[in-house]
Amino acid sequence: MRHGQTIFNFQDKVQGWSDTPLTVKGRTVAARLGRGLKARSIDAIYSSDSGRAIETATLIREHSEKTDLSLKTVKGLREMYFGTYEGGPNPVLWNEVREKIVQRYDKDGITRSDAGIDEICQTVSLLDPEAEDWDTYTKRLLDSLQAIVDDAAKNGHKDVYIVSHGLSIRVILHVLKYDSGYLKIENTSISELIYKAGAFSAFGSINNTDLLVEEEIITE
Repeated sequence: MRHGQTIFNFQDKVQGWSDTPLTVKGRTVAARLGRGLKARSIDAIYSSDSGRAIETATLIREHSEKTDLSLKTVKGLREMYFGTYEGGPNPVLWNEVREKIVQRYDKDGITRSDAGIDEICQTVSLLDPEAEDWDTYTKRLLDSLQAIVDDAAKNGHKDVYIVSHGLSIRVILHVLKYDSGYLKIENTSISELIYKAGAFSAFGSINNTDLLVEEEIITE
């Protein structure tokens, strides 16, 4: 699951390892998702250690009435680290990424739309060496997923919910060979991975927001 809308999401600012709390809308929709999950089996809940993910997971746990479940945080589920771009305007970052990609692609007669998410992420670290590179980023994400799988197996858990981040979810899907093209991962959407016989073997619904239930404003 992606976390709920945050202040930086609303302000269109880069939010990797930097963190802002959920907006009223973000809290409200997370609570709505929690109520939508009441009838679902949830054996365990994990979260990135970023505050926005923990806040989302806590609201989902409370409103799904799964309060007997502990919430386990995993540092490796964090969003990509964007270096000096952290907290700045998203358009500045992504325009500079596009320009850098165009410089490489146009000379070969290839459009920038041919760039994959791996090249887009790696371009950020080329622009700013302080930012996280692709190999480091994907390794920690996959190591974290495997650690969760191992923990679930040890405890006999079958249905595990993980709260992470928009780009990280897209990257995980890409690395696991999800091939249905570009995805915008919505706040509080669910993307289902199926782990069987020692591997992530299939995908369920992706970027699913159908489980949200009736509106209820959460202000505190």
